Amino acid sequence: RKWGNRKLDDNWRQSIRSSAQATSQDIAKNMNDGAIAQDNQATQTGPDKTALIKAYTDAVPTTPELIIKSNQKIIDAYYDIASFYLQELNDPEEAEEVYQVLLKRFPNNNHLAASYYSLFLIAKNKDVTRSNTYKNKVLKEYPNSIYAKTILDPSFSLKQTELETAVNKQYNETFEHYQNRYFPVVIQKVSEVLQTNKDNYLSPQFANLKAIAI
Repeated sequence: RKWGNRKLDDNWRQSIRSSAQATSQDIAKNMNDGAIAQDNQATQTGPDKTALIKAYTDAVPTTPELIIKSNQKIIDAYYDIASFYLQELNDPEEAEEVYQVLLKRFPNNNHLAASYYSLFLIAKNKDVTRSNTYKNKVLKEYPNSIYAKTILDPSFSLKQTELETAVNKQYNETFEHYQNRYFPVVIQKVSEVLQTNKDNYLSPQFANLKAIAI
């Protein structure tokens, strides 16, 4: 009566389980289900080792294209892990370690600008020489990146946020005119926005509204 109808499992009194509890219980359930399914399959048909070997073999990247694709998954995983350590867990030491592994294994990966910038931030308050090394890498190799612009102008991100807020407001106003079927007004508004700020991140959406209005 107190707890209501609850499924019989670990920590059943908790209305919300932690992610660790949920994960461990899911793993245990999958292992048990897998063992039962394996036993049933072995009983009915016997283990098909040939099919299992073929499945594993087919999953191995053996062509240059598949190897590139596989390596990209590893690169993205390393980058995501390092970013999670730095931004979510506030653990710059662990983040730096993973960034260094990424740079050592894949020195020409597609996250170099972001990785160099993160390493610049990590070293900024404890090793000026190393911090300058990564700063110069960003400025020299990726001069047009948002990271280079942020290094040169620390308020760049704030300015970008303000610009995006203004663009969002303009788009919402224009879309409201579109919903009200004020098509000439939509065309005029879009033309004004694209004339003053044609490279804003909502340019495609503005152009689409204008096309529909026309």
